[in-house]
Amino acid sequence: MRALHIEARRSAGNALLKLKQYELALEQFELALEIDADDKASREKKSVCLGRLGRFEDARECVSQLTNDHPRDAESWALAGRVEKECWLARWRRPGLTPAEMHALARDENATLGEAIDPYYRAFVTDPTHHYSGINALTLQVLRRHCGGEANQSVIDNLIGGVLWASLTAQERDRKDYWARASYAELCLLVNPLDSVRKEYGNMVAAANRDWFALDSSRQTLTLLRDLGFRPDETAVALAIVDREIARITPPFEPRQVLLFSGHMIDGPKRVPPRFPAEREALAAERIGQALDQLGAGPGDLALAQAASGGDLLFLEACQARGVRLQLLLPFDEPEFIERSILAASNGEQWRQRYFAVTAAAEVTRRLMPDELGPLPKSRSGEPANAFERCNLWLLYTALAWGAGKVRFLCLWNGGGGDGPGGTAHMYNEVKRRTGRVTWLDTRTLW
Repeated sequence: MRALHIEARRSAGNALLKLKQYELALEQFELALEIDADDKASREKKSVCLGRLGRFEDARECVSQLTNDHPRDAESWALAGRVEKECWLARWRRPGLTPAEMHALARDENATLGEAIDPYYRAFVTDPTHHYSGINALTLQVLRRHCGGEANQSVIDNLIGGVLWASLTAQERDRKDYWARASYAELCLLVNPLDSVRKEYGNMVAAANRDWFALDSSRQTLTLLRDLGFRPDETAVALAIVDREIARITPPFEPRQVLLFSGHMIDGPKRVPPRFPAEREALAAERIGQALDQLGAGPGDLALAQAASGGDLLFLEACQARGVRLQLLLPFDEPEFIERSILAASNGEQWRQRYFAVTAAAEVTRRLMPDELGPLPKSRSGEPANAFERCNLWLLYTALAWGAGKVRFLCLWNGGGGDGPGGTAHMYNEVKRRTGRVTWLDTRTLW
C-alpha cells in the first residue's frame, strides 16, 4: 500500500536523521519521494539532510521548490533559512580557531548572513506564532551587528517584541513546551541581564524532561554564540547550565550490533498443515541460541522483534539470557496483541506468562505502533493497511536507522510468503542486499 510505504520510509529517515546518519536518511526520504514526489514532509527532511551534508546548492534548490509550492507556509521558509544559516557557518567556523579568529572571519560574511536572515524573517511574518523562526531571525540580526554588519534597530526591536509574545503565549498553551522555553531563554540571552539568563536557562532545562537530543540542539546554538565571542559571561553561564544537565543524563544508547528477528508463531491447535508444531519448540530455541552465540550477542547489543508466541519470544528469551537489551515493537495495544499473537497458540496461557516474564525486566522497552505511528494509513479506496505488514516495516527501518552495517538479521522461516514489503521475505532480501549479514534457520530442514 502506497501510504504505508511512504510512512515507513519517512519513519526510517527521521530515525536516521536523529542519529546524524545523514546519507542514509537522505536515501530514505528520496525513496519516499519516488512513491510520491509531492510528499511535503519528505521534501522538507530531504532539504535538511542535504544541508547537513554540505550540499548547499542541492538544498537550496529543494527549499526553493518548497517555498514556491507553499509560499504561505512558515516551516518551508524556516527551512530555507536553516540551509542558508548552515552555509554561513561553514564559511567561517573551522576547528582549532579562537573566538577572535572566527569573529574576524565572520565579519567578511555579512552578505551570506543576510541570505539566512531573510527567509527566517519571512517565516515569522507569515506566521507570528512560529517562535522558532522568530528567534532565529533575531539571533542572526544581533550577530550581524556583533560582526560589524548593518542591522536595523527597529527591526530588532520588533523581533524582540514578536518573539516575546510568541514564546510566552506558546508556554501559556503548554507549560511543558520545551521549544517555547528555549526560544524565550535565547531571547533573554540576547538582551537581558545575567540573572535573567541564569533563571530562564534553568527553567528551560527543567522543561527538557531529560531529553538529550533537545538539550544538545540548544547547546549547538550556545556554542555558536561562544565561538563568536557574543556576550561571553551570559553565554558561559547558559552553556554551563545546559552542559550540567546533559552530564546528568545517560547519553543515548548506541548499540554495537542490532539483532533483528522475524519468525513463525507456534501453531494453533487446529493448524493444518503444521508449520511450527509445539513439540519443535526446544529444537528451535537451541538453534536460535547457537545462532546468537555465533554472532557474539551480548551486553551492548540491541534486539528488535515483536513478541509473538514461538520464534519471537524464543529469540527474546535467548537475547535476555545473554544480556542483550530488548526493544519490542508491537502492532497493537498490548491487550489486543496478547489476544491475537500469543493466546492463539497452543498452550497460549503459558506463552502469555513467558511474555510477562520477558517484559518485566528493566532493560526492556515496549513500543506500541498505535501510539508512535498513529492510526493505520488507508488506501485511496479507504481500506486500512495491514497492521502486521506495517509493524514489520517499522521493525526493519528501526533496525536500519542504527546504520545498515550494524544490522544482523535472524529468521526462523520456511521460505514462504510473497515478495511484497512487510514480510520475512522482504526483511531477508533487504538486509542481505545491504549487508549480507543474515542467518536463516530454515524450518523445512530444521524439522
